[in-house]
Amino acid sequence: MKLIFLDADGTLLHSDGHIPESTILACELAQKNGHKICLGTGRQVVEIIGDLKKNPF
Repeated sequence: MKLIFLDADGTLLHSDGHIPESTILACELAQKNGHKICLGTGRQVVEIIGDLKKNPF
């Protein structure tokens, strides 16, 4: 198992604020293969909104 840390702005999120379907599928595949996906961001918990909140990081 590996821990995979992904930054929110510019990595997970496009400039318009959504997460591309290809990114979601890649994260799901990594999780199915036993890896843990972690959100690495400087945002406060209350700033994690929209698509970021919909995904199980």
